[in-house]
Amino acid sequence: MAQEKEFYSKVCVAGSIKFVVDEASEEDVNLSEFDKFSCNLAIILARDREVVAVNLKLLPSKCKVYIAKNGAWRKEDYEYVNKIKEILINVSKDAPMTFEKTYARKDMVDLAITVMEYCCNKFGYRLDKLKKDVTGNEEKIYNKSFLDYVKAQIKDDIFELPIAISRVCCKYYHKIAKKDSTIPKKFLRHIKKVGSYFESLIDITKCVRKEKYKISFSCIDMHLLDPITDNQVISPWSDIAKTFIHDSKEYENFKKMCLEDQDKENKFIAVSKRSCYLCELYIKFVQSKGHNITVSGLHKKLYHGWKLPDTFKKQFMSDTIFVLDNIIEHEIGHHADIIAKSDSEAESVDSDEESYYNMMS
Repeated sequence: MAQEKEFYSKVCVAGSIKFVVDEASEEDVNLSEFDKFSCNLAIILARDREVVAVNLKLLPSKCKVYIAKNGAWRKEDYEYVNKIKEILINVSKDAPMTFEKTYARKDMVDLAITVMEYCCNKFGYRLDKLKKDVTGNEEKIYNKSFLDYVKAQIKDDIFELPIAISRVCCKYYHKIAKKDSTIPKKFLRHIKKVGSYFESLIDITKCVRKEKYKISFSCIDMHLLDPITDNQVISPWSDIAKTFIHDSKEYENFKKMCLEDQDKENKFIAVSKRSCYLCELYIKFVQSKGHNITVSGLHKKLYHGWKLPDTFKKQFMSDTIFVLDNIIEHEIGHHADIIAKSDSEAESVDSDEESYYNMMS
């Protein structure tokens, strides 16, 4: 228990002084059809700021899907998941079907509308980022290419039709943007995320409309797992920081700088978000134990609310405390250098001013 308290305390301090540990990354992995199904289902199940995890088990006569998220399930969530389940079962019963025939179905059109309504908040965040990329930068070549492509397919306000802009972004990303190395990665990422909703609908039904999976997907079960809640017992932030900083004045300067930094901060199981730094460390640790786990991407962020998994809990905790120590120690040293440099520059300015006034007297 004492070590667990130390672990969570250091996660809290490390995350507060270094929210992003390294650059985000996307790993190029070859996912199976079922892995893609899980990934895309996670995307359309993530509402607002939620994170959803999906695990699929394919049995000879049934398909079981286990779904978890970082929050309580609401009545609307159960209704939404049941609607997805019902439509997928109906499509699978009519398999095999072509892509065109599948998406001409009334229930599939209804599903697309339902998905965009359910995910409207999260989709809105992503669309706003794309709007900011475009607005005021229309003259840039990559923006002009994107806008010309979109306007050729959508005659109305291009940002007022969610499913249409998602469809066009999906097509543009795969046909043009993905192959153009001159497009900024940030802009490319925003196009991909807006298009991910339409792409998810396509990829989910790839399995469902195939005859070889007809038996399994026509008897699909979806289980919503209860969220795991845990009250972390942690030491005060100051107790952890003071084990690295022994001088009281230096500690106060460091704490002040951290608070200023906080003000500036814009704050295979398939997941609706890339893995955070601690998830990455844990996955690598589990991989080192011989388990084959695939990760689709990493965003390198440290969250103090992260919970230790029960499996390999003590071993992982012992190893990771040293990593957290290094992060805290490095950042304290970095901040101390900035403070020292700032004090040195201030003394230099004062000295120059004194010399100037001496010359004038």
